[in-house]
Order: sequence, then structure tokens, then C-alpha cells
Amino acid sequence: MTYSWLDLLLIALPLLGAIGGFRHGMVKEISGIIGLIAAIYAAINLSDWAKGFIRPYVEWTDNIVSFAAFLGVLLGVMLVVALFAKLIESLLGFMMLGGINRIIGAVVGMLKGFLWLSMVLLIVDAVDRHISFIPQEARNKSALYEPFRKIVVSIFPTIIEKEWYELERVTEDPLPPEVIL
Repeated sequence: MTYSWLDLLLIALPLLGAIGGFRHGMVKEISGIIGLIAAIYAAINLSDWAKGFIRPYVEWTDNIVSFAAFLGVLLGVMLVVALFAKLIESLLGFMMLGGINRIIGAVVGMLKGFLWLSMVLLIVDAVDRHISFIPQEARNKSALYEPFRKIVVSIFPTIIEKEWYELERVTEDPLPPEVIL
């Protein structure tokens, strides 16, 4: 089996996660992975509710509002959990587990890297229908793109039923002129 440039790029995020996990330790990495899972779950279940807050202030299409709501809930919950994790970490700061803490942190960091990568690939997959980020040929040649993309879907199967993910390719510009950078 040969690996493409995309496969090498895809392997980098979990490896960086392992390195970060080794540096940060188990407590921070476990709280980080719990935060990411909670954020994805909240974004799936609360993004429709959040659309109601965004819609009055913007003149975007429903799909763009859905995507913004999903991303806003995802990032908001991650921020809250990160702040909570800092609090827990400061309370447990006196615990020094040394090498075991770092090794477990590296494993959990790598798992978190896989989860992050899968979520990013899902978002890229949805947005890629409008703006090409990853060439289709590169995706087809990649041995890891599809398996990595399916990690979040296997944990949260309803994520691909959300309106933001089911964006269809549009022929006209999906964003109003004031949104385009």
C-alpha cells in the first residue's frame, strides 16, 4: 500500500496530538477529549436552537446559518470545557505522576488528534462542495482520508444528517457579497 501526500498530512495531526499529550499530561488531555466529545454532541443537538439566535442578524442562506450555528456551538462548548479543565488542572496541580502521566497523556493526545482530524475532515467535506480545499483526485488516492473522516460519524451517526453537512453544490454564489472576503 502506498501513501499519498495527503496521507502524510493526515497522520501529522494525531502525531502532534501525541507530542502535545506527552507534554501536557493525562489530566489535561483527558479533559480535552471529553470537551471535544461534549462539544460535538452539543453542536449536533443544539445547532438548530442556535440558528434562531443567528438568523435575525444575518441575511445568509439557511445552510450557511446552520453551519455558523454548528461551528459556534462547537467552539463555545469547547471554550467552556477548556476553562473548566484549567480549573480542575489547577486543583489537581499538586499531583505529579511523572512518566506515567506523560505516557497516558500521549496516548490520549493521539486519540484526541484523531477525533479532531475527523471533525475537521467532515467540515472540509461539507464546505468542499462550495470551495475546493482538497482535490478529489488526492482524496481518491488517499488510503486514510475516508477512514479518518468516518471516526466522528461512527461515534455520532446523526452528524451527517444535519443541514449544514447536507449542503448541495450550488451554482450561484452561496454567500452574500458582504460575507465574501
